[in-house]
Amino acid sequence: MFDAIPDAAVSALTAAGLTAIRSFPETPFSGESTVVCVSMPSVKLMSSGVGSYIGIGFEGLAPREMYGSSVEAVLRFEVYSPDADSADTVQTLCSTVLGMNRLTVTALEVGTAEYDRQSGAFRCECNAKLRALLIRE
Repeated sequence: MFDAIPDAAVSALTAAGLTAIRSFPETPFSGESTVVCVSMPSVKLMSSGVGSYIGIGFEGLAPREMYGSSVEAVLRFEVYSPDADSADTVQTLCSTVLGMNRLTVTALEVGTAEYDRQSGAFRCECNAKLRALLIRE
């Protein structure tokens, strides 16, 4: 159920022209190009109100009551780059994350690029705290 959140981030970043994958992919990636690894280290499911009532939405012109839950999550984006200059990738990452549909970003933290011996690439970690509504159909 929660996989939809990081999957949506991977899709949005890929559509923005970045190479994005979920963390711990089945196939290893080469260090020849810049890659963004997406994970979700924390997620919290909460009641959205009395009886899980969210509010009124519209299907076409017809109003309908919506029920579901509220989610608070942290998405972690690890940018791996063969060189220290990953500024363009990080800028595209931030603007894409802030513009994602149906997710409200409440905080965005961008780290500094440092060399990571294990991957043999420069690594920059970015974290986005967000809120979303899971609507029951």
